[in-house]
Amino acid sequence: MVHEEKEIKVLLTKEEYEMIQSLFSFEKPYVQSNYYYGHENIDTRITIRIRKKNDLKLQIKIPVCINGSLHIKEEYEGAIDEIYDILPFEKVKNIYDVGVDSDLYLLGKLCTNRRVCTLFPDIEIALDMNEYLGKIDYELEIEYKGGYPTQVIDILESENIFLKGNTKGKKTRFMEQLQEGCACKRENKGEWMQGYDK
Repeated sequence: MVHEEKEIKVLLTKEEYEMIQSLFSFEKPYVQSNYYYGHENIDTRITIRIRKKNDLKLQIKIPVCINGSLHIKEEYEGAIDEIYDILPFEKVKNIYDVGVDSDLYLLGKLCTNRRVCTLFPDIEIALDMNEYLGKIDYELEIEYKGGYPTQVIDILESENIFLKGNTKGKKTRFMEQLQEGCACKRENKGEWMQGYDK
């Protein structure tokens, strides 16, 4: 299955996150986990992950356009039977051919506590608290179909929450934190963590 994903990402302070909880009418929160995979020959802009929510989905995201806070990606998705430490490349090729013929390795997990608002037509507002590699951050994602979600943006700006340029996605932030941890380990112990140096 493939679809185009259009979303606006806004990184938040903890105070903004707490304020937005009362700004929109959110449904009951739930937890989902992203397990990220890597390979030295894959374009780093491509996201390969297993998402665990009610079931397991192997997802591959290919960037189409990233312009400041706006991210447009093609997303390929299929069911998968387990979370692998080493992900067989055949399972990836069954979803989308990312151009590798060897297995991918698990980089780590990002866990999201998510609240969703679906009161606006063709718009899903997701308020996220993310935990990964010893870090916590806060994020608002506005996924939409059709025209630009001006009504939601106007509400945010009325509360002095503005879109920011070059907003990084979850996978990019995860990778930066991972590389920072690897660099610290190399500096302190003179070696890289096994499997994290690709």
